[in-house]
Amino acid sequence: MRYDLAQLARERGKRRTVALRPIAPRRSAELGLERIIRMVLAEGERSKALIMLSAEVTAARHTQDMGLGETFRGMRDAMARLIASARGMVDRLLRIEAVRHDDRWLESVNAAIGVDLKAVVQQRSVEPLIELATAAAVALITGLSDEVAKRVETAVIDMLTQGKSTRDIAKAFDAQFGFGKRRAKLIARDQAAKFNGNLNRIRQQEAGVTEYIWWTVHDERVRGNPEGRYPGAKPSHWARHGKTFRWDEPPSDGHPGQPINCRCIPRPVIRAE
Repeated sequence: MRYDLAQLARERGKRRTVALRPIAPRRSAELGLERIIRMVLAEGERSKALIMLSAEVTAARHTQDMGLGETFRGMRDAMARLIASARGMVDRLLRIEAVRHDDRWLESVNAAIGVDLKAVVQQRSVEPLIELATAAAVALITGLSDEVAKRVETAVIDMLTQGKSTRDIAKAFDAQFGFGKRRAKLIARDQAAKFNGNLNRIRQQEAGVTEYIWWTVHDERVRGNPEGRYPGAKPSHWARHGKTFRWDEPPSDGHPGQPINCRCIPRPVIRAE
């Protein structure tokens, strides 16, 4: 439901520009997504003992044991089965975050201009976003599990071809799942920030908000390098902090939360002059 927040503010005697409190992504949402991804990877990691046994048989016979290929397929199938359950988990997590975001939005508006929006802010307006965000997260989880499985298979076969020891093969196996766990953290952080950024966009635009102040989280991972304080930091987002942007004129890399691993926040501007 669309409404004019600036007009509501004027009706309550506000005759100035108001910047509402920014709503940042929750760390718990990021950790929740990471746990779901790691759960899928852990299911594949349980195949280690069988893969090592098949690798030993292959090495002893100097030819690929049929069981090795079957075990690789079993590892892939195990992760694929769990992804079906992961979809429901991601959906529930995002729905909880959407409700939490709405609560924060209502509190922020009420604190700034004394308007209770409970009657106009409805969950169904973010249903398409929840469905799309769930599909995106599941696609990334599927892609990561496929990549890890492929890397494991390639590494194990390469180790066998080189005549490496069982210990070396086990290390190679662990290294590939270690890669997957590191990627899980990046995916979770990125998807949580994107979802929060899109919730901000939807709630602000349906309230008639056309402008926002770019707000950073003020740490060393923010893109940019203010006064050389954070060597190696990525360029650009520090310079945007505190500046005003329009929703219909996005920066070159997108609105806050849209660039990969961007945790910046759009702080809504209500012009009630």
